[in-house]
Amino acid sequence: MDPTALRDYYSSLNISDKYFDNIVSVDRWSVEKSWNQLGKPTNRDEWGMTAPTVNAYYNPSGNEIVFPAGIMQFPVFGSDLPNYMNYGAFGAVAGHELSHAFDNNGRHYDVNGNLTDWWTNHTVEGFEDRAQCFVDEYSNFTVAGPNGTTLHVNGKLTLGENIADAGGLSAAFDVWKRGQEETPDLHLPGLDFFTQEVRIFNVNTNV
Repeated sequence: MDPTALRDYYSSLNISDKYFDNIVSVDRWSVEKSWNQLGKPTNRDEWGMTAPTVNAYYNPSGNEIVFPAGIMQFPVFGSDLPNYMNYGAFGAVAGHELSHAFDNNGRHYDVNGNLTDWWTNHTVEGFEDRAQCFVDEYSNFTVAGPNGTTLHVNGKLTLGENIADAGGLSAAFDVWKRGQEETPDLHLPGLDFFTQEVRIFNVNTNV
């Protein structure tokens, strides 16, 4: 919010009236900013996304989850929306990012963001057994490839995202169900033929 600080932050960025040159300049500036952080303490106040970005992320080295203001808007979230829509959309996103802290990559970072093995051997064995189930399941998924071939999903490559998706949605669904016991959601007009359980999953697949 400080104009002087903002000017200093972008002081090494050269902008012209040529689009291509500006893209190259921004990329060069971004790379230089990253290299300048080498050997320096982590800036825990710095975001990896802009405020209006419709996205979210988990940063293992900072042990943080960031939800830019852009994703806290309709249709991902709304204070006047039924809870199953908020949990199916933003709730699942929040759970997804939280689950990344305990996936095959995030589990190696401790509370201070240091890369270390802080789990017991017994816990690691249990995790790897369950993680292999994800690898096996997703490796069976296929898509049509070129020239009539069939391509298999690489279950190992997608493991982190698959764990986060499953963890986020299951957590959101569980919390929503518990909240239903105290304050049941109303049905949306015209969609009464769908159960709310169906709609929470349908909202998630469309996010």
